Order: sequence, then structure tokens, then C-alpha cells
Amino acid sequence: MVTVTQESLAARIAELESGPRSLKEDFALQAYRMLLPHVAERKKKSACIHDWWIEPGGEGQSTICLKCGERKFHG
Repeated sequence: MVTVTQESLAARIAELESGPRSLKEDFALQAYRMLLPHVAERKKKSACIHDWWIEPGGEGQSTICLKCGERKFHG
């Protein structure tokens, strides 16, 4: 499986924007543009040294990182 990075995605977007595209490539370009913010967010979260806070709640218990917003549900 290929690992998608922010840099590889940006390079693919630039490549598609640089010339004429088929309909299939137009759809791929739109998909890459939509994916880019999610890849950036994933990179940000993976670099976070989490500061977990336990959220009071219903049946299960959940925690949230106060730095990056990642959530984990327990129970």
C-alpha cells in the first residue's frame, strides 16, 4: 500500500493542474483537493504529545486531547 503524504498529494495536485485533463483526472483532482486538509490534520495529530482530559458523560467514558482535539471513547 502506498503511503500518502501531504507533499506527495500536493505534487500530484500540481501535476494535474499543469496540463489538460480528462474527465477522470478532473474527478481525481477534486478528490485530492478534498483529501489534502485531512492528511494535514492527520500529520498534526500524529506529532502531538497528547494532554488527555476525561469528559464527563453518559454510559461510556471519553477522553479528548486538549492540544489537538483527538477523541477516544472507552466503554
